[in-house]
Amino acid sequence: MTPPGALRAVTLVLTRACNLACRYCPRDPRRDETMSSGTLHRALDVALALAGPRLIVEFTGGEPLLAPELLREAVAWSYPPGVPRARIATPPRVACRLLTNGLLLDPATLDLLAEHDVALQISCDGPRAQDQRGPGTLAELEHVFAEIRRRRPEYWRRRVAVSAVFTPATVPDLAEAVAYFFSQEVPAIAIAPACGSAASWGTAVCAELTRQLALIFELAAVHRRRTGRAPLQHLRGGAVAAAAGPAAFACGAGRKASFVVDTDGSVHGCSYLVRARRSRLTRAALRLAAGLTYGHVADPDFAARWREPAAAASLADVLRRTERMGEGRPCVGCELDDACSACPVAGAVPGVVPDAHCLFARLAHRDSIRFQESGPLTDLLRAGGLRDDALRPVASWFASARS
Repeated sequence: MTPPGALRAVTLVLTRACNLACRYCPRDPRRDETMSSGTLHRALDVALALAGPRLIVEFTGGEPLLAPELLREAVAWSYPPGVPRARIATPPRVACRLLTNGLLLDPATLDLLAEHDVALQISCDGPRAQDQRGPGTLAELEHVFAEIRRRRPEYWRRRVAVSAVFTPATVPDLAEAVAYFFSQEVPAIAIAPACGSAASWGTAVCAELTRQLALIFELAAVHRRRTGRAPLQHLRGGAVAAAAGPAAFACGAGRKASFVVDTDGSVHGCSYLVRARRSRLTRAALRLAAGLTYGHVADPDFAARWREPAAAASLADVLRRTERMGEGRPCVGCELDDACSACPVAGAVPGVVPDAHCLFARLAHRDSIRFQESGPLTDLLRAGGLRDDALRPVASWFASARS
C-alpha cells in the first residue's frame, strides 16, 4: 500500500524542442532548451527519495527523441545494476513510459526501450487528422509501426500504445481513425479531446461527438468478436483511480502524488500548464500555474518541503473555490466527480470545462460500463439466468484479465 504523501509519478520534460508543429499543441515554438544531465540525475534522485513502493517515470517533451543520449541516461538510471539504489533500504519498483510522436524512433532506441520494458506511447491522430501534426507523417508512422511489429512483436503487443487527440474540426473523423488503428493491429488506443483549442466546442460538435462515440462502440464490439481484443482504453474500464479525494480529477495534477520537472529543473504540478505558451494563457491560468510551482530539484530542502502537507496549493483546492462547470452544469454532484477524465484547465477559463470535454468524459464512462457488460462471456452468463448486477464484477474481472 502506498503511504500518504508518497510520490507515485514524475514527468520529465527532456527537451522543449520538437520536430513537428502540431496546430493544437500548447508548446511554445520559441523554446528549444534541453535538460542537462545534472538536472536529470538530480530530478531522478529526488523522485526516488520521495517515492512509495511504485514509481512511474514519464519522459516527454517537446519531442524526447531529439535528446537520445539523455533518454538513454534516464533509462539506465531507472534500471541500474543496483549500486545507486544501495542508499535506499527498500527501493521502489520503477516503470517508465516514453511519450513521442514516433517519427525519430530508430532501431537502437527501439531495442533500448524493449530490453528495459519501457512503455511506448506514440501520438497519431488517424488518416485525416494526422495532417494537423504534419503532412505526410502518417506514412512514416505506418513504417514505424511495421518495424516495431517485425523487430519486437512481443514488445508491440504488450507495451506499445497510440494516443489520438481530436479537435472540433476532426471530431467527424474519429470513428475512421479508430478503424484505421484496428487495421494496423494497434494493441492499445487512447483518444482524448485537445486542451486549449481556440476553436469552439459548440452544440453541433457535441452532437457529432456523440454519434462518433456510438460508431466507435460498435466498431470495438465487432473487433472484440473477431479478435478477442479490446484496444480502446476508454472502454476497458477501471483505468481511473477513485482515490483522489473529493472534487479532484483523475489526472492527479496538483495532488502530492506526482509532479513535472521542466528542462531547467523547476518543479510543477500540471504538465499542460508548464508546457503551454505563456501568451496563450489567461490571467487566471497564469495564477493557477504560479500556485502549482513547487521550487527546483536542486534546492537542498526540496524533498523535505515536498513532504509538508501545505507545501503547495492543490489544483483541486484551487478549483473547488470556483464554479466548475461542464455542459452548463456544476461538476459538484456529478456521478463521475473525482474519476472525471476532463481537464479542468482545458478551456479558456480554469474551472470551466468545455462542453465536449465533459460530454466525452461522461460518454466514455458510460460506454466502459456497457462494454464490460456485453460480449461473449456476459451474453452466455446472461442467457444462463445471471442478473446484470451479478454480471458486473464478473465482466470487470474478465475485461481486466484480457487487457
